Amino acid sequence: MPVNDDVVRDSAQALAATYETASKGIIYEHRPASLPAERLARKLKPLLEGTDGRGPVASEPDWVEVLRGVERAATDARKTLDGGARAYLDLMGRLMRSASGGGRQSSDATAPAERADPAQSVIIP
Repeated sequence: MPVNDDVVRDSAQALAATYETASKGIIYEHRPASLPAERLARKLKPLLEGTDGRGPVASEPDWVEVLRGVERAATDARKTLDGGARAYLDLMGRLMRSASGGGRQSSDATAPAERADPAQSVIIP
């Protein structure tokens, strides 16, 4: 099953609930409703917690806020944007391309892969 806004929403919801529960001193991992959402959550968790060797990028309370925002945005995107089940993912793709300068032509001869910092890349399946 391809990743769509529902998968993103379910992953963000489960991860946020897990971190909220942990903040209360209870170790319980909330699971997303679908297998694709569970796979996405499993891939995101090491990045969030820094267990991928890079160190955490934010505190758990900050991640709860971010994940709840992603959950809301993924839920509401199709109400206001074109794109149907991938409206949020399409928006994020456009924003990432814009932020990385993907929409502009480069005048130097350096290949884009050589300029991009792989640590700041986001892969949207």
